[in-house]
Amino acid sequence: MLSRFEPWRPAVAALSLLALVATAVFAGGTEERIKKMKFPPLGDIKVPAPERIELSNGIIVYFLENHDFPLVDIQAQLCTGSIYESKDKAGLAWLMGEVMRSGGSEKYPGDELDLILESTGSRLEIRIADTYGTLSLSTLTDNLDQGLDILADVLRRPIFPEDKIDLGKVQMRTDVSSRNDEPAAILRREFRKIIYGENSPYGWHTEYTTIASISRNDLMEFYKSYLGPDGMIMTVYGDFSLEMIKSKMENLLGDWSPRYGTRPADPPMPGSPSPLVTYAHKEGTTSSSISMGHLSFRADDPDYAAMQVLNRILGEGFSSRLFTGIRSRMGLAYSVHSDDGVSFHHPGIFRAGVETRIDSTVKTTEAVLEEIRKIREEGVTEEELRAAKEGILNGLVFDFSSESSVLNRMAFCEFNNYPPDFLLKYQDAVRGVTVKDLRDIAKRRIRPDEFQILVVGDQERFDEPLSNLGFPVKEIDLTIPDPPSTIDIPVPTAETLAEGQRLLAGAAEALGGSAALKSISSLRMSYQGSITQGGNSLTIDAVIWTIFPNRMRLEQTLPFGAMIQVLDGDEGWVETPMGNRPLPLSQIEDMKADLVRDPVYFLSHHSQLTAQSLGRKTVDGSDYDLVHIPSRQVADWVIYLNPENHQIERMDYKAQSRTGPVSATSIFTDWEPTGGIRFPRSMEVRHNGEDLMRLLMKEVEINPGIDPSHFEKPEDLKSQETGD
Repeated sequence: MLSRFEPWRPAVAALSLLALVATAVFAGGTEERIKKMKFPPLGDIKVPAPERIELSNGIIVYFLENHDFPLVDIQAQLCTGSIYESKDKAGLAWLMGEVMRSGGSEKYPGDELDLILESTGSRLEIRIADTYGTLSLSTLTDNLDQGLDILADVLRRPIFPEDKIDLGKVQMRTDVSSRNDEPAAILRREFRKIIYGENSPYGWHTEYTTIASISRNDLMEFYKSYLGPDGMIMTVYGDFSLEMIKSKMENLLGDWSPRYGTRPADPPMPGSPSPLVTYAHKEGTTSSSISMGHLSFRADDPDYAAMQVLNRILGEGFSSRLFTGIRSRMGLAYSVHSDDGVSFHHPGIFRAGVETRIDSTVKTTEAVLEEIRKIREEGVTEEELRAAKEGILNGLVFDFSSESSVLNRMAFCEFNNYPPDFLLKYQDAVRGVTVKDLRDIAKRRIRPDEFQILVVGDQERFDEPLSNLGFPVKEIDLTIPDPPSTIDIPVPTAETLAEGQRLLAGAAEALGGSAALKSISSLRMSYQGSITQGGNSLTIDAVIWTIFPNRMRLEQTLPFGAMIQVLDGDEGWVETPMGNRPLPLSQIEDMKADLVRDPVYFLSHHSQLTAQSLGRKTVDGSDYDLVHIPSRQVADWVIYLNPENHQIERMDYKAQSRTGPVSATSIFTDWEPTGGIRFPRSMEVRHNGEDLMRLLMKEVEINPGIDPSHFEKPEDLKSQETGD
């Protein structure tokens, strides 16, 4: 969301000055000559004078002609957003916007729309955020008529095809599955939840269950309820004939009936929670990521300009106090910054953030708090004020150097009910900020004694307990809830549980007997086969070393190179020619689940498992005895046994893929004995019913000698952990 005027572009001005200086030196200028160089002051923001009209249904349109290039850019601010979805369908608004674009309309179905846009050099994008949406169209002037027709048809008559909904859900599930991979992502998500509360739409996030609950009908109902001409503001910039385009837009959009007349009520803002340190455990990280802060305010507050000046001095840029103090002088931070959190629609979050070595977590947090307290108590210097104001004002000129950027910001301000002269008044307000203003606002608007502090890392390696920060400490669980079950399991009875155990005992005997299975502590298996990715089939050679119950080494040779994945208890890593890295937690858990599902392992202790018979069923033309095993590590685990010889021929279970959890099936055939134990020589794996992998076993060794170095962590990963 465009939350504020982001004055981060003075670097552009700085680079320009450096270039001029370098030119002077290159030409033989002396240091004295450089000092005498004069630069004219940067000018004010140039506010264009667009034509503003209202269509018959209330849509506001700003028009600004520019005939330098044969291009037209159109942007629409849509009065919709995720704040109007329910918690149990989090992600609905985003998916609606995604499928509006990918699925197209009655006249322009998605795949045809893609071809038209590609052939005409046009671009159409739709994005739905929390409090608003945007539709952007860029097209050549010669294709403007068709572009306008596409824009109107997609806006007014989206069709939401099921196949595009499914594709959108794949992306959503992928995002959920990887959301804990990076500490920065955890920090952003969980800090919003802490500040706004779990019952606020500003703190919600998508889960597998919310994705599964969204239907095509939900998308259509949300669209009908929360996307219409109500509150819509559009900008049209570029090479067009004003009178012609006004007429066309009225014909295409003017008779679109409003949905709700007035904008639905916004969610209430939370109260101020008690100060708290929240800890999120991140296994295997060598650094800690920290956020601290509280609710901020809106940009229409009188303190807006002064707060941005103060924040620039405190924590924005290389010359800020946090950067020079925490990173440069004390050497405690990889990165450190602050954000004033002022936004246009609703109060944002004032936040200071830092990433530091894991063994300086508490020390660094205290140092950031001390810098914040210092600026409150001592204020700022005249020189700091001058530099900050110049940086913001210079950045504004570069940010709004184009007419189109100013035009879109004017529309955005009106969309959020800000006055037409807001840009100019903001610029004047920055110029008027004084040292006294900043000391006053620091005391009123930044309250470190009320901070929420979130730390993502591994507390076993912190320099001190988090409780030493002086606030209560609470740990949060980052576990991603499993997707809803896709199988219907009846309530177990004594009879079905006993029958389940009897069937597993028979399966153990079919493999070689419980005693023989218990004698196996490790395996080495080599395979040859193919794997299907993105519709392409790739050859694969694999060797798997397994040490039960929790160690595995998988060596894979693929057409593009070799890759090694290692699981060692609760740790895991991957080794490739491109470098080594820790395995994400989701992949570690999936490798653990692979070990749990290994027939040799689970049948060796089947009597310790709960096993429920689901009766005999016909699947794909064959009869099977089905057994369900409830497991914390393997969801929806059902084993299919041959009724005649009790051999395992199939397993269904939930597994992880690069797109998130999938319904997986393993099919085993060609069982042959090795060392008194029967192993399947052929195996297939399917994800969501689609072929993923076909493997033929070349060799199996029982209790082989395994080189300890196979489970030795690479030196570069060890160095990362120690910070060397």
